[in-house]
Amino acid sequence: MSAQTKRRSQAERKAEAEQKLLASAALLFAEKGSTGTSLNEVARQADLSAGLVAHHFGSKSGLIDALVAQVAASGLEDIYRPVLERGTGYDTILGLVDAYIGALAHAKTTASNRVSTETWLKALYVTMAESLGPASDKRALFAAHNRGFVSMLEEQVDAARAKGEITAEAPPRAVAEFIVSALRGWTLLHLIDPDHYQPGTLRAEIKAAIAARLQPKTAP
Repeated sequence: MSAQTKRRSQAERKAEAEQKLLASAALLFAEKGSTGTSLNEVARQADLSAGLVAHHFGSKSGLIDALVAQVAASGLEDIYRPVLERGTGYDTILGLVDAYIGALAHAKTTASNRVSTETWLKALYVTMAESLGPASDKRALFAAHNRGFVSMLEEQVDAARAKGEITAEAPPRAVAEFIVSALRGWTLLHLIDPDHYQPGTLRAEIKAAIAARLQPKTAP
């Protein structure tokens, strides 16, 4: 076996262990929160040694950072990038909303690293809520995470204004913040009571609200 092959296999083993630990953390954080979960529990859930958690992530704080980064990267790659690659502007705003809601609609059946999208989201929202209290040192982490979502939509509102697709009076940042707030708030309701808060209802209402605020212009 060449040194290059050995190095590659070591990197693969490292990545596999990290993904197993992150999936285990997601399962446990979704159920009992990060503050109620020990690193030893994460290791046992992954069927790995306790020392590997500290080896790969340094601490629970590092593990939370990695989990949030994983959810953000998966969302960008799997949900948003296909929409963003089609163009910019008003249709992209609606496309991003559709993609977000569609991902939630299939959250129970879609899986990453043998963990459902719903579980990853629950882990994200539980740890986000903890940043308001016992894990307040993570508030800046989630602030940055949410600002990234707002900025992505703000760019599309800017593009729609520049292309003359919407009213020039629409403030891009405020509109983007409204959309993110609506999606985030509804996601929380849905995760708590999924049978009552259905994706189809949100899709229709938020699109109507966006159209009313942005006043899209139709071609003559």
